[in-house]
Amino acid sequence: MTSRFSRINSFLLLGFLMALFSGFLFYEGFFDTWQEKIQDRFFLRTQPKDNIVILSIDDLSISRIGQWPWQRSVFAEALKQLDGAKRIGIDVSFSEPSRFGKIDDAVLEEALAKMQAPIVLPIQLSDKGRLTSHPLPIFERYVHLGFINIVEDADGVSRRANAIWGDYRSFASRLTGKESSETFRIRYQGPAGGFLTIPFIDVFEKQVPGEVFKDAVVLIGTTAKDLRDFEETPFGAMPGVEVHANIASTLDREKFIKEASPGLIFALFLLTNLSTAYAIFSLRNFAGLVISLFGIFTAFNLATLAAFYFDFLLAPLYLNLNFILTAGLLVALQSIFESKEKNFIRKTFQYYLMPEVVDELMRNPEKLKLGGERKRVTILFSDIRGFTSMSETMSPEELTHLVNKYLSAMTEIIIQRRGLVDKYIGDAIMAFWGAPLPNPK
Repeated sequence: MTSRFSRINSFLLLGFLMALFSGFLFYEGFFDTWQEKIQDRFFLRTQPKDNIVILSIDDLSISRIGQWPWQRSVFAEALKQLDGAKRIGIDVSFSEPSRFGKIDDAVLEEALAKMQAPIVLPIQLSDKGRLTSHPLPIFERYVHLGFINIVEDADGVSRRANAIWGDYRSFASRLTGKESSETFRIRYQGPAGGFLTIPFIDVFEKQVPGEVFKDAVVLIGTTAKDLRDFEETPFGAMPGVEVHANIASTLDREKFIKEASPGLIFALFLLTNLSTAYAIFSLRNFAGLVISLFGIFTAFNLATLAAFYFDFLLAPLYLNLNFILTAGLLVALQSIFESKEKNFIRKTFQYYLMPEVVDELMRNPEKLKLGGERKRVTILFSDIRGFTSMSETMSPEELTHLVNKYLSAMTEIIIQRRGLVDKYIGDAIMAFWGAPLPNPK
């Protein structure tokens, strides 16, 4: 039978190996897509910053102003209503000359030159960070340029953003004047429509008071479905201009969400597994074991939620997967050990102890110390009086029958009185009381 010392070592070693295995899964990102989907549920609708306003190029505006793309003079007219804004970002490409002629471009150029508020226009970068699209040179001299490339995860959802890419700054970074040297997680304010959104046509027709835009960051972009400028986000499909608004809000707040390093996650795996291994090894009561495992499960999940409250992500999917795999494997191993242990006890004592005593030893094998133990016991040594003389007058068959009948009767009496038969010596029987379990007085 495996000793308790070697068994706990086996459990702890297995817990360590499972931590290594889970760490490998985490480091290689085997379940990152599912991990992200779970973490998406942590983000709740929050109050958006009231200094960000979106001018929506929506279906209503297109139906009233005319076919897209519009004349540049339309944007020039709208900009006149926004001169009190803090910064203005136009998420519309002006990389090609206007289809209405040079005069149309000149009208927008003049409007940009007169604006007091800084203007940001979009550029596009290739996968290698090279400039692939930019506004016409006549516009560039009056504006700031920011890339509008949006990072997508493997499942096509935009969760992260870059403020800097090579020598270029992002559209949102230009709008806020804030930077971040690392890729950061976008802190979405909620589903689409979370920011103050005003139809472009209302501004174009001068129906919105200028005070609405005073000291605000204004983004102009398309939301019409036919223009298909939408991105998948943790809250569902969202217009690209609103994604940039969320990126700008995240940069402006400078409250970035940090993600745990592989080293920290491995330490959590190890702590969870060693706690689980010790609980499964030491607790034989089923109810106590369930409560203990549930406590461990609850503890690291509450720690995950608490960490997120302080803007720290602890990989909840991998932590739960690690716990389930480790607990399941150790429970199965414990069942195998206990099965072998019970079989050993049954085979060893079933012919020498009452079934009730054997069952008690099987339920509580720790009461059995095979290495020996000093105890006060009562010993019985009994044989048949005059056995030698008697055996001389009996045939071998008769003698064997007599001895078997005598030893069987004695064994039954001893077992009924919760004694342990130690050995048979010819016609003699040796038994004792008080071990391996104490006898009731």
